Amino acid sequence: MSNDMYPPSQPPYGAPPQQPYPPQPGYVPAGYVPAVPDKPSGGFAVLGFFIPLVGLILWLVWKDQTPLKARSCGKGALIGVIIAYILPIVGTIVLAAALRTIQ
Repeated sequence: MSNDMYPPSQPPYGAPPQQPYPPQPGYVPAGYVPAVPDKPSGGFAVLGFFIPLVGLILWLVWKDQTPLKARSCGKGALIGVIIAYILPIVGTIVLAAALRTIQ
């Protein structure tokens, strides 16, 4: 076998270095994990406020991957639950005070 069949592993002395091939479109290297943008979300906070169970579930799912977005969901759910329990208590107190003034 002669060495003429195989291309040289590196360019000859004095020749410019060969540039690597550009990446192919759609190619994803092994082990590459795309970055997930994480920022607070007002929409998910509102969703958590009106449907606290969904906000709690989203917080549990996202708390490690996207902590800022998860925090928005959790805050909305917490505020929604607090208002759902506080508002009837305050309403009952106000109604009882109003009924006492009538008598």
